Amino acid sequence: AWPRWSSRGLVPAVLLGALGTVVWVLLDSVQRQVLGALNLSDWLPARAGFQFDLQRMTAGDAVFLGVRFLGLAVVVPLAEELCWRGFLAPWLVNEDFQRVPAGQMTATSFCIVLGVFTSMHPEILAAIVWMSGMNVLWQRTGNVWACVAAHATTNLLLGIYIVQTGHWWLW
Repeated sequence: AWPRWSSRGLVPAVLLGALGTVVWVLLDSVQRQVLGALNLSDWLPARAGFQFDLQRMTAGDAVFLGVRFLGLAVVVPLAEELCWRGFLAPWLVNEDFQRVPAGQMTATSFCIVLGVFTSMHPEILAAIVWMSGMNVLWQRTGNVWACVAAHATTNLLLGIYIVQTGHWWLW
C-alpha cells in the first residue's frame, strides 16, 4: 500500500535538500582534489555524463534534457525513497516490514541503506553525508514524502547546477 500523504517535515526536508546540493558539490570537489593529490584519480569509476552545448541545443536536446529533469526530480526520488524507506529500511528491522513504525531504523538498517546507496555513487563522501542526512530525516519525521521532497529538491538543484556549470560528470 502507498504511504499516506503527510506534510509533516516538508519544510525541513526542502531545506535539507537544498543543503544537500551544496554539500554534494563541495564534497565531490574535496574527493576529486584528495584523489588527484594522491594520484588516485582513476580509483573511482566516473560517470560519462551527458554534455550539451546550451548555445547550440537542438529541439531534440531540449526535449531530452526536459525528460532527464523529469526523471531526476520526480521519478528517481519517488522510486528510490519508496524503495529505501518504504521497503528496505523497515524490512531490515523486521521482515514483516509493514508493521514497523515509519521512521524506525536500527543501526544495522541505517548502515545497510547507507552502504547500498553509497555503492551506487562515485561521489562516495557526498553520498555518505547526504544519505546519512536522509536517514535522520526519515527517523525524525517518519514521513516518506518528506524524504521524497528532500531527494527531489537535491536532484533538481543539482541538475540545475550541472547545466549551469557544465560539471556533467555529476550527472
